[in-house]
Amino acid sequence: MKKEKPPREMSEKRLPRRSFVAAAAALTVVPRAVLGGRSYTPPSDKLNIALVGAGGRGRTLTHGFLRFPDVEIMAVCDPNDESDYSAFYYRGKAGRKPVVRLIRNAYLKKGRPDSYRGPLEYIDFRKMLDKEKAIDAVVCATPDHVHAVVCMAAIKLGKHVYCEKPLCHSVYEVRKVTEAAREARVATQMGNQGHSSEDIRRVCEWIWDGAIGEIRTVYAWSDTGYWTEFTSRP
Repeated sequence: MKKEKPPREMSEKRLPRRSFVAAAAALTVVPRAVLGGRSYTPPSDKLNIALVGAGGRGRTLTHGFLRFPDVEIMAVCDPNDESDYSAFYYRGKAGRKPVVRLIRNAYLKKGRPDSYRGPLEYIDFRKMLDKEKAIDAVVCATPDHVHAVVCMAAIKLGKHVYCEKPLCHSVYEVRKVTEAAREARVATQMGNQGHSSEDIRRVCEWIWDGAIGEIRTVYAWSDTGYWTEFTSRP
């Protein structure tokens, strides 16, 4: 039986991206269209992100990030190789290896050479952050109790952070992460996607402006289309 190789913990040695850009700029300036057409985004203009947590939510976020030409998913970190999510609303397979395959196949379709092996794989996010200096932002899609630990580690290194809800496991953790983000002056966002919609923003403006008067009662509801046989309906 062929023994499986462990995840790559280090990429090939290369000239730091920003140093390379600075050196190239000193020599010549080439229009982007000359390099790869109007839709081409040079590596120097891409945001390098690392995904921590490759379960169902991490896989869903990956699909979203793959739509942006100016985003490079350079690393995936998760101690879990693979899990079957077919019984739950995420469906299909998730875990580090399925997500890495997803990213590799997507980038190959976009023109990467056949030699492209996919994003770097890590089991320990601390090792990833320590070794991969080119990471610009970290996406945290781990179980709730790890959110604060991952976010704090990334923020202290000056990395931008996108974290799934809930932001942390306790009010204390939320306060500490908030203080760290303000001090580091990094961009942060919590995964409340619905609150980024135009409708939600319009309602906020109505409330702030007093256009609909004083708010006394709020009704909330849920679409139960995602319930499965493993969950109890309300």
